[in-house]
Amino acid sequence: MIPSRDRSSIINGAFWHVPGYPPVAQKSDPKAGLNHSHAKIPWRSFDPQCICYADGIDATLMASFATTQRFDMKKLALILTGFSFVVSNLWAGDVPRGTVLELHSCELYAGGCVVSSQATLDGRYMLRAWSFNDGAFSGEKFSGLCVALVQSSSENLAAESALPGSAMVYLPQQATSAQRESLLGWLKATLPDLKRTSFKTRVVPLHFARTGAGYAFAAGESISLTVAPLESCETGACGEALWYTPRAPTSLFTVALNRSSRISEPSLQLKWNDAGQRSVFLGKFGEDSSAQNQFVTSADFCSPTGKLF
Repeated sequence: MIPSRDRSSIINGAFWHVPGYPPVAQKSDPKAGLNHSHAKIPWRSFDPQCICYADGIDATLMASFATTQRFDMKKLALILTGFSFVVSNLWAGDVPRGTVLELHSCELYAGGCVVSSQATLDGRYMLRAWSFNDGAFSGEKFSGLCVALVQSSSENLAAESALPGSAMVYLPQQATSAQRESLLGWLKATLPDLKRTSFKTRVVPLHFARTGAGYAFAAGESISLTVAPLESCETGACGEALWYTPRAPTSLFTVALNRSSRISEPSLQLKWNDAGQRSVFLGKFGEDSSAQNQFVTSADFCSPTGKLF
């Protein structure tokens, strides 16, 4: 510890200590046979954890200690760097990944007039559901599990700057308690806005599956949703465009049709039924790809190669 650059207050002091070595006590006592010459070594030449002016300490010995300390710290830094690299590569293969579905209470791909008319009064509700193909978090495997989140706000939740409002998290009944705790931790780490809202949790059976025409999701008796590809793979009417992007992180995403949805959550005082709107994002998350929220066009979505789904 270095209290200050002025070492005059400790030149006649009694203690000098180098971390990793026992404390050495020195007194200015001629009867003890000690060397009373002051070994003043510039403080910059020592490890910052050492007291660099001491009474009766040989300068060569202090310099030797300082060199050893610096060498050991360099070795430790190299070891820690290598360890961090190994750990990061091991955990990279365990990044949770799968399919995410995001339902809004407003059109996501439409003409400007439609979007403008809905922006102020609609879009107050949002459902997000994740289906995990693989990966882990906090040591718990997520493969085959699902988790869902419903939010209600006074603002349009399709907009990135919207207030998060209140929320309900649906955790899978088929998971262990440790897995459910890790899923909740993953949600908090993935969605920073979840930390700014009050939310409750409910354990229910969750079902997220691909159907012949799209996807279906259900959460107990509270949520039922079926999603289909856009009916036409053409560009659409004049002026139609993508106005929003997913609030959930994705690598690739597209817009799909809400064929039918029913959400009833008493704790949020929410009853939300909808159908026939292009109000769904379907995407992939956790993929080993440099792409971030990359929009896949209708042509890609409907192509024979099945680029996304």
